Amino acid sequence: MSEEAEGSRAASYQLVGRDSELAELVGVLSRAGSGSGATAVIRGQAGCGKTTLLKAVTSTARADGWTVVTVQGIETEAELAGAGLLAALTPVRDDLDSVPPAQAQALGAALGWGTTTVPGERFLVGAATLSLLAAAGSRAPLLVAVDDVQWVDVESAEALAFAA
Repeated sequence: MSEEAEGSRAASYQLVGRDSELAELVGVLSRAGSGSGATAVIRGQAGCGKTTLLKAVTSTARADGWTVVTVQGIETEAELAGAGLLAALTPVRDDLDSVPPAQAQALGAALGWGTTTVPGERFLVGAATLSLLAAAGSRAPLLVAVDDVQWVDVESAEALAFAA
């Protein structure tokens, strides 16, 4: 493991007073890494450290060789259909060839990756999201981390929830 990766991993465990929450999230990663899917939701009041916990978990996952894709909900982008999905899926776009053609076409239309401008059908976009993430996850464990989901556009949130 590189010094940088080891430093990132060590930093992820130095959260003051959050050992139990971090241990629970690392347990979710462990279960997911062993081949069974897992989903975790970090909820709490604004300013209570949710983003810090999420950063610690993503840092740990990266240090352990996971593919990590992140979505940061941004209030000003909440009305931009597909903005969150574009952020999540662009890092794994190279796997688009492994997605069934109808799904790939719907996703391409939704994200501006294809030649068609006809909006993608919601189910096909969700299925394509799942297929694309599954393809990426077949090479290495995959973590999709979404922060401030309340500011992620509805279309992206629905597709990511379907994939989860």
